[in-house]
Amino acid sequence: MKHIELNEIISYCTKVYRGHTSAYIVFHDSDFLLYVSTDVVDVIGDATAIKSLKETYAQIYDSLHDKYVE
Repeated sequence: MKHIELNEIISYCTKVYRGHTSAYIVFHDSDFLLYVSTDVVDVIGDATAIKSLKETYAQIYDSLHDKYVE
């Protein structure tokens, strides 16, 4: 798909996250792969980009599994 508005993506992801649909969706660009489903949001990217996201969203980032990954 092309030419999708950012607010449409945010709306869909929020609905999936809240359990309104049992679907999943994947987005990607040159920096990240983003997988959104009803029970998980995975962000895949290089270490520098992931570190930047963790710092930017430190207040809402769930760091439980960080202690198991080096």
